[in-house]
Amino acid sequence: MKILSTIILVLISTICFSQDLELEKNSNWKKYKKVIETNFKNNSKTEFFLEDGKIKNIKIFTNNLLIKTIFFNENEMNAKDSIKNIYNDGEFIYFYNEKKQLTEKRSFETLFLTQYFYDKNGLLKKTIGTDVKNRYRHIIEYSYDKCSNITEEKEEEIGESIRGYLFKPSVLNYEYKYNNKDCIWTEKHLTIYGKKKLVKKRFLKKIFDKSGNCCITRNLKKSIKITD
Repeated sequence: MKILSTIILVLISTICFSQDLELEKNSNWKKYKKVIETNFKNNSKTEFFLEDGKIKNIKIFTNNLLIKTIFFNENEMNAKDSIKNIYNDGEFIYFYNEKKQLTEKRSFETLFLTQYFYDKNGLLKKTIGTDVKNRYRHIIEYSYDKCSNITEEKEEEIGESIRGYLFKPSVLNYEYKYNNKDCIWTEKHLTIYGKKKLVKKRFLKKIFDKSGNCCITRNLKKSIKITD
């Protein structure tokens, strides 16, 4: 029983963790070379290094200590299986469609499967996580604002849970503070019972212009150490 409970928790945390390693869909990312995102909920920091608007690598910090570095090589990923669009990193198997959208992720250790569904604009609208025998389902549905950022997140569990009960469906609402016309947020607030709480903050660093002027657009608190 403890094993299945652990598997369910891994499934939920995996879905949330994967979202923290992504940037919202926005063509203006081509203007930036680095994004430092601080998560105040778990005292972590994620540094995104960009090239031509795409994530080149990521550094993850906890309590200002580097715990993981992830490198993205699109050519290498496509070469893994250019026909079936499958990528294996040793921990998960990832399945992609013809639009290079992640459609399934399977865990080697827990055998859990997470499916991803998108709207007509290419935005993630729903994730469904299931166990091996499809007895348990963890569903998250998303709504977005005009800048393609999540404004509402509906979550529910269906089926049999080893806990003996299912968590009640929950709804989270988010509000954003934007930097400029690029439609990229610098502050993310979680609204609970009408009260806003700052959960994330970003430091955005633009690419140097032709005159050699640095285009740092926003600073974080001095307590956050920035590493180049």
